Amino acid sequence: MIRRGGKSIAIEIETGKSDPLGNIKKALEGGFESVLSIALDKQTKDELQRQLALLPEDLRERVRVWGRGELIEKAKTAEPGAHSIL
Repeated sequence: MIRRGGKSIAIEIETGKSDPLGNIKKALEGGFESVLSIALDKQTKDELQRQLALLPEDLRERVRVWGRGELIEKAKTAEPGAHSIL
């Protein structure tokens, strides 16, 4: 979880062995403004994106899905001393 400037972002690590859609819904309904879901492999990312299509648009637009490689790339290219890669 990240809280900054009154905003809150839930971070979910998806392995493909849980209920990602349920976890995302809980986070959004629990007061988080958005969710960053990091899938550990391509199959998990693809399945998560397929499931997200089932959410209403107002919830879907509050969710970002990254693969593990995207997270690593964003971390590598972040400015030194940056407080966020989001």
